Amino acid sequence: MTDTTFTPAPSGEASILPASWSAASEVERETFKPMLIAKHGQNAVDMAIAKAAQPVGSTSGAGNMPVLGSATNRDRLNPTQASEMADALFNAATARIRAIGVAKHLPETAIQAELDAYQATLEQTMKNEYGVVHTEAAPEVRSPDEIAFDEAFAPPANATDYSLKFSSQRLANIDIPTARALHDGFATAFHAMALPNANAQTLMDSILDARDEFVATPEAKRSDHWTTQRMFVERNLEAGHTWADVQKYVAVAVGKVPAGNVKDILSAGGLERGDVVLALYKHGQRLEEKARLVAARAKPKA
Repeated sequence: MTDTTFTPAPSGEASILPASWSAASEVERETFKPMLIAKHGQNAVDMAIAKAAQPVGSTSGAGNMPVLGSATNRDRLNPTQASEMADALFNAATARIRAIGVAKHLPETAIQAELDAYQATLEQTMKNEYGVVHTEAAPEVRSPDEIAFDEAFAPPANATDYSLKFSSQRLANIDIPTARALHDGFATAFHAMALPNANAQTLMDSILDARDEFVATPEAKRSDHWTTQRMFVERNLEAGHTWADVQKYVAVAVGKVPAGNVKDILSAGGLERGDVVLALYKHGQRLEEKARLVAARAKPKA
């Protein structure tokens, strides 16, 4: 990297310019990015990345990228420039948040919640630093049907938002680290499969009970036990559905569960009970419907 305005000064300070970011190698970016974020904040780093990513010859927002320092920000940008900076920051953050969300297989509602939180923080920052509030609103891409679906079935924005508790009887038989690992494992699994919070407690209890019952049932009697459970499931299927539909939708739901303690429990008897199978069968249908609604979104005009 040749632009020394990007590298730490003898005092340990650093400044950031889009040209510097563009010229930096991946190793240099990884090395200096934490320092830049610590000094200038995530917004400023996002801004530099956004500017660096502009096509060659682009003049959008040209000249509006401040070299941050100790002077008052209000003296560096006028309201129009600050608004353009906010838009560029939001666009850069949107791409980053969506990329992370897709990589983590987060549902659209969770990604949108992250965008909303970032926008709220950005608006407050722009008000404090530049005296203006202006950001480009994230466009609503969902159809009215999808919005209604999400209002009824959307999972919490974060895994930590699930309301999960163990009964006193179960807690009496496990130690604190095991209980914590189970709690976090179920919260992570349920969030990965986009399970509504309203269904989480019952499903967790049923899966754990199913595993315990399976382990306690003598191997010679497990086949008879499962026959009874399957009959219960088949009596409660939607009209026209068969056991093949049960297998299909349960696979859709369980396929979202990441490797870990919950996946292990499901493989070790957690699916050997009718109420668990029915719950996952119904949730698999919800996941399929959500996928259909997302696929049916209006395509942006070219």
